[in-house]
Amino acid sequence: MLKKIFATFMVLSSLALTGCTVPTVANVEKFPDLTKADELIVKGQSDIRDVRELFGTPTIKGRTLNEDHLVLGYAIVNKQEYGESFGTRFLEALTLKMDNCWGHFVNQKNVYFKFDENNKVEEIQYRGYAWLNPEGSLWGDYFQALTDEEFKSKESLNVDQIVQSFSAKNISEESIEKYELMYKTKEFTISIYECYRGANKVFEHQLKDVEEKLPAQSYDGIKSSLLFEVFEGWV
Repeated sequence: MLKKIFATFMVLSSLALTGCTVPTVANVEKFPDLTKADELIVKGQSDIRDVRELFGTPTIKGRTLNEDHLVLGYAIVNKQEYGESFGTRFLEALTLKMDNCWGHFVNQKNVYFKFDENNKVEEIQYRGYAWLNPEGSLWGDYFQALTDEEFKSKESLNVDQIVQSFSAKNISEESIEKYELMYKTKEFTISIYECYRGANKVFEHQLKDVEEKLPAQSYDGIKSSLLFEVFEGWV
């Protein structure tokens, strides 16, 4: 595990000086209430720099089809192991005894900022997901969109809660559509892809020119301590 450091996304600043692109999915130990962005970012006044000072380098950027307005998207992830110990798993691997009773559970929360023609924030949107990834599988199980309450919570859904939440949401065709319960996704593209797919969901598939691995700027994340307490690194 990467060394825990108090949140600022200052790690990006030194990389920005070299013009490097870096992974832009923040791995957090505990989520803040990301909807506080509505308090810290003022619609009609805050600009691109204000957003990047608070959230760091964007995970993705794109433009709306009809208005050609800029959209910046951020993926914030909590990923933890579940199941047997590493020693037990290692012995099972040596003996080719693999039963998928261990893996990772993942909570991902995305925040999207849409800018007007003057590059001032005009809209803030949120979309979150949770799922299980059994070891050895390329697919996410119990994949689901988070409710508003789940999104605002500082606590991640654990394995049992993900299964229970999935079952509770699986009550109607409307619920299946709303919470995307029939969807499966590949692990190796998961975090950035879910940020992109979530953006398409909230903006009704009206995005174009989507990019990832964006260059960092020297001011990225310098005010992130206003929102984030601790993050563990980049995934």
